[in-house]
Order: sequence, then C-alpha cells, then structure tokens
Amino acid sequence: MHTNSAWTSLIESACALLGNKLQATMAVARKPFNSNDVVMELHLDDNRTVFVRVLTQQSSDNSTTRWLQGRHTSEISILQWLEMVAPNVPVSRVLAVDSVNGIIVTTYIPGLDAFHAYPLLKASAKEHSVVSWAQLALKLFRTSSPQCFGTPHAIEGTMLRLGVHIGLSPGHCFDVGGSTNLRTFFASAVESRISRSAILYANEPETHSLLCQRVARLFEGLESLMVELDSDPALSRFVLTHTDPRPDNVILDPVSGEVLAIVDWEYVSCFPAAMAAQYPEWIRSPIVGTQRYRNSKTTLLHYTLEPKAERERLCNLYEEYMQRHDPEYHRCLIWGIRLRDAYVWITSPNDPDGEAMDKWVTEHLLGVTADHRCA
Repeated sequence: MHTNSAWTSLIESACALLGNKLQATMAVARKPFNSNDVVMELHLDDNRTVFVRVLTQQSSDNSTTRWLQGRHTSEISILQWLEMVAPNVPVSRVLAVDSVNGIIVTTYIPGLDAFHAYPLLKASAKEHSVVSWAQLALKLFRTSSPQCFGTPHAIEGTMLRLGVHIGLSPGHCFDVGGSTNLRTFFASAVESRISRSAILYANEPETHSLLCQRVARLFEGLESLMVELDSDPALSRFVLTHTDPRPDNVILDPVSGEVLAIVDWEYVSCFPAAMAAQYPEWIRSPIVGTQRYRNSKTTLLHYTLEPKAERERLCNLYEEYMQRHDPEYHRCLIWGIRLRDAYVWITSPNDPDGEAMDKWVTEHLLGVTADHRCA
C-alpha cells in the first residue's frame, strides 16, 4: 500500500466513513492525479471492494470554489436520485459521504473503461457495445427530469432540485433558472467564453478579438435552430444529460462489450432533448477532437478508436437501432447535432481564437456538409 501520508490519511478516512473499524488491504488509484482529486479502488478486509471519489472543495478563487462544490453536490445528488427513481440505470450507489473533505464512497463496478476495453473487443462485441449504449441512453432519455436548465444540487423527497449550470471548467459555471430558455442559456455560455478569453489572452488582443467576432457569428447562426426547437415539444422537453461521457467514463465488460455503468457524474445537466441525445464517443468523437476541425495553433492530439469507415458503419448501426426503438430519440440525435456541437465549440479551451469553430460554422452550421456527423 502507498505510504505517502496524504494517501494514507485518505484511505483511513474512507474506511472510517464505512464504520465497523474496517481496514484496507489494497488501494488502486484509477485516476492518480493527487489525493485531493482522485478515483480510487479500495479493497477492504471484509472482502468488499468500493470506489472512493475525491473532489477538491476549496480554492482561493470564489468562482472556482463554487464550481468545485457544485461538482461534488451534483455527483451525490444525481447518484442518490437515480437510485430512487431509476434503479435500472447502471450507476454506482452512494455508501458514505464526507462533504467537508469532498469524499464520496460508492459501490464498486467491475469492468474496464471503454478507452482501454473497446480496442481489444472482438467485432461482435464492439457492435454490442454500441447497442448496449443505445439501451442505456434510452433509459436516461425516458427518465422523468426537471423541466428547466440546471445541474443537480439537492434532493427534496423524490424531487431533484437544480442549481447553477456546472460546465467542464470553472469558466463555464453560470446561473440558470426557470426563466432560462435556449437563447439565454447559449448567451450565458458565450459570455462566459468571452470573459475567460479576455483574461487568458489579455496580452494577445488579436486572439481575443478574433474569438469575439467568431463566437458572435456562431451565436447568430443558431437563431433558426433555437426558434424551431422552442416550437417543438419533442425537441425542447428537458432530459437529464451526462455531459462528460468520454470513453474513460464508460465501463464496459472487457469480453462482451456490455455497458456496465457510466461514472464521474459530477458533470450533469438538464438539457433540451435535442442536446441530450448523443452518440457513444468511441464511434463519434467530440467535434473539437476531429481532424477536420482542428485549430492549427493548438497542440490538441487527435485520436480515434476505429478507422473512419468503421466508425461510420457503427454510427449507422446506432441510428438504425434508435429509429426502430425510439423515433423521437432518433430525431433528436440527428436534428440536434449542430446544437450539441455548438455548445462544445463555445466551451472548448482548445480553440483560442475560434479558427476551427469558424470553419465549422461556415461549412456545417451555415452550410451543408455531406456528412452530418462531421466525424
């Protein structure tokens, strides 16, 4: 076992939360960033294995502290709520919480994250992973959710109470409420991006100026989509959405490809259905990570888990499954792809002057591309 005092203290604290004078026999850090931000697999002397999740709670910056604390309360709230109202959704169950130190102890989920498991699967198991993801996606899509923007903050009875929108970085944490519509939501996201750019590129005024012009063009290009969504209840109803479904946050059976669980639920939002429907990321990467739309000034690495032709085939398989089993999801999946990609562009840190975003706006948002997925 690791003898570093910070790690030892964390392990002892997790054991104490579970009570009965438990001791750890082995600890494996799955995400070993540091002892204040970690996912740990903890083996106990009563033959149980649990996950220990630690999310840092404090920062010298107030806005960052709000974001950190929001992530923590979001993960606790959503896991406890899903256990109550949607027990068929495969997630870890909360066993113990220390909110002061940001510790969450949950049930252990066997398996391997999709980033490592998927490339080793046989062809039939790869296809099954896509179908299995589709089945899970439909469960979440049909789970009754609060009908407004926001990130889970607390539970009242069986009701999920929402708070501020928690984005993937402190710069994209902003207030939302019952009066927030799609237009004001995107306007807040754009304002956050511009504010962050002004700070990061204070000494590069041209970079900041280009970003402002380009993100304004993107926002203007969304107008017709926002009008159409507002007039269509099937597209605009709110759905609970895991906003960070990267392959390393999806646990697969390493043989069958079955999706065993989604983890890291600190990034969850209620989004319109058209923004909630999504492809598994191992067959359709986020738009910022594609070779076609890459800022020449960044060092962001591009990777895929399959050749393009195979990804296209599996995307077709996914769409066909959704068309057969839930045509409404299928419509949201296809129709909403530009809204989802626009949100990714607005919140991305990897396109400082908006060069790649502007190319996407020209070719895809305002133009017509042969490949609607831009994969």
